[in-house]
Amino acid sequence: MRNQSQPEIRMIDIAREAGVSRPVVSAVLTGAGNGRIQASRETAERIRAIAAKYHFQPNAAARMLRGKSGKLIGILIDSMAPLVRFSLVGCIEKQASLAGYHIQIAESHDDPASLFDAYLHMKRHGVDGVICISHNYPDSKEKMEDLFRDSHDVVFISGPVLPGHSHVIPDIAAGYAQAAELLKSSGCRNPVMLMQNTPVSFTMEQRLAGFRKVYPQGRVEDIDLLETDTEILRQEIQSAVDRIFSGAERPDGILACNDLCAQMVISELFRRGIRVPEDVEIIGCDNDPFTEWSTPSITTVDQNCMEIAGESVKLLLTSLQSEDSRTVYITPRLIIRNSTKGKNA
Repeated sequence: MRNQSQPEIRMIDIAREAGVSRPVVSAVLTGAGNGRIQASRETAERIRAIAAKYHFQPNAAARMLRGKSGKLIGILIDSMAPLVRFSLVGCIEKQASLAGYHIQIAESHDDPASLFDAYLHMKRHGVDGVICISHNYPDSKEKMEDLFRDSHDVVFISGPVLPGHSHVIPDIAAGYAQAAELLKSSGCRNPVMLMQNTPVSFTMEQRLAGFRKVYPQGRVEDIDLLETDTEILRQEIQSAVDRIFSGAERPDGILACNDLCAQMVISELFRRGIRVPEDVEIIGCDNDPFTEWSTPSITTVDQNCMEIAGESVKLLLTSLQSEDSRTVYITPRLIIRNSTKGKNA
C-alpha cells in the first residue's frame, strides 16, 4: 500500500513501471483513444495489476469529458428518514455492486432546493445517475416537478409520482390491507390504527388507505414519534394508550405506523397488564431487525427492500440510455409472528 507521505500515483508512473507509454495506460484503464490504441492481453493485465497495487483510480472528471461512465450511482436520502430507509441504502449498494457500480450518498431534510443542489453536486463529481428516496415532503410535489423537470437520470423511490420520471413505489396500501385482513380473520371488531402525527405525506396516506379498505369506519389515532427526548416520547405513548382505552369499547387490535411504535405500545400494554396477543393484537411495519427478537415477536409489514433496490438500479441504468419513464409497484410481504393470533387470509 502506498505510504500517505508519498506523492499520488499518476498514469505516467504506472506507464514507467509497466514499460509502456502513458496513452497505452490511459487506453487500458479508462478506454481513452476509442479503440485506436491497442495493448496485448498480457500488457493490459500488467497495467491493471500495477494500478491495483497502488490503489490507482482514474479521474472521474476526465472520464466524463471522454463520455465514459464514472460507474457511480448517487443516493439522496432524508437525514431524518426512518431506519428502513437506511436499510434500503444498503440494499441499493448491493444491487449497484452487482451491476459494477459504486455509490455516493447525500443527505437533506425537508428541503427540495437543497436536495436538488446535492443532485447537481453529485453530477459534477462523476455520478452517472441518482436514486432519490427523499422526496416525500408535504406540499412539495410542484416544486420537485419544477426542479427536476429536465433531470432524466433520476429514479424516485416512493411517491407522489412526478411526471416524466421513473418511480419504484412500495405498495404500502396493499401491505396494510393485508395486515388489516389478518386482524379481521382473527375476529378483531374494534381495531385502531396509529398514524404518525406529521403533515400529510404519501406514505402515511397509503397506510391509511390500506386500513380503510378493510375497516372503512375503523378508528384512527395520531401519535407523535418525532420527539427525540426519551422521557417525552414515553409520555406520548402513555397518552396515546390512555386515549385508545378510555372508551367503553376497548380495542382488540392495533395497527401501528411502524415497528418502533408497535414495540413501544406493547411495552406500555405489558406495564398495564394487557396481554398481547390474547387481549390485543399488534402489527407494525418495516420488519426492523428487533421485531423478530422482541417479546412477543412482532407481526409486521415487510416492504421488500431488496426488490425495491433491484428495480431502482435497473430503472436507473435503463434511464441512462432512454428518457422513457416507468412506474413499478412493489408488493410488501406480511410477516406473521407472535403479536397476532390469526392466520393470513
